[in-house]
Amino acid sequence: GRAGELVVVLPDGVRSDVSAHIDGPGQIDLPDHSSGGFDTDLDGVYGSGPSTVTLDTRLSAGHIDVRSAR
Repeated sequence: GRAGELVVVLPDGVRSDVSAHIDGPGQIDLPDHSSGGFDTDLDGVYGSGPSTVTLDTRLSAGHIDVRSAR
């Protein structure tokens, strides 16, 4: 997306491989860490299960908030 807020709720019972990137100003919040500023990247793997969901989230500016379902 260009600018805005992106909220992702991770599913239970599934391994989630998350990559988050904001090109310009913004904040990224993952279940276990956060970072903000300009040109920010964070990655993490959350949950467990027989399947894996891969999430590649990108914004030009704004807020990416990745939450666990619990």
